[in-house]
Amino acid sequence: MINGQLIAEAKRLLQFSAITVKEIAYALHFNSAEQFSHFFKKNTKLSPLNYRNQFVDAE
Repeated sequence: MINGQLIAEAKRLLQFSAITVKEIAYALHFNSAEQFSHFFKKNTKLSPLNYRNQFVDAE
């Protein structure tokens, strides 16, 4: 998967599922939640939890 596809899948999982960031990281083949979080923040300017909280707060 290219970076854009990884980010799109990560966003989908964060927005529409209740699985943890750690579980998402491993599902997307990252070695750790920290590595995934760094990748996600580098590409979106938000941490995975901050991204997810945008949708939780909106409900």
